[in-house]
Amino acid sequence: MRKICSCCGQRMPRKYSHSLNRPLCEALVELYLAPGHKGVISKLNISHSQINNFHKLRYWGLIESIPGTREWIVTELGWLFICGKTEIPVCVFTVNNERVDVGSFTRKITGLLSPGWQSRIDYAKADTDYGLLRLFKI
Repeated sequence: MRKICSCCGQRMPRKYSHSLNRPLCEALVELYLAPGHKGVISKLNISHSQINNFHKLRYWGLIESIPGTREWIVTELGWLFICGKTEIPVCVFTVNNERVDVGSFTRKITGLLSPGWQSRIDYAKADTDYGLLRLFKI
């Protein structure tokens, strides 16, 4: 149950955590590859899920919106991150859509986009047939 302000009776804002993951990094790279390192989200070659979560990249300062347009642009920090020249926190915390805190664990983009990354299904396939049975609870 959400906390209520004792003075005004309004609900207190919640603190949310957001993790930087592979699909977000792939969406960032797609924006970087667009002409001028900017573009409209719907025109990028990204999935529906990536479109819905794209705006979260601004919590890390990797992108910013261009005022008066629907376009986003890669920031200098975003460029450094894509080039592998800097690490950023994997986790950020927000309240009312503003970043209020960051986690202590940092990573480079290579750690998030490495070809060795596998999904649960890939791990199960690599394991045994029994692994697939466990995954799908058969």
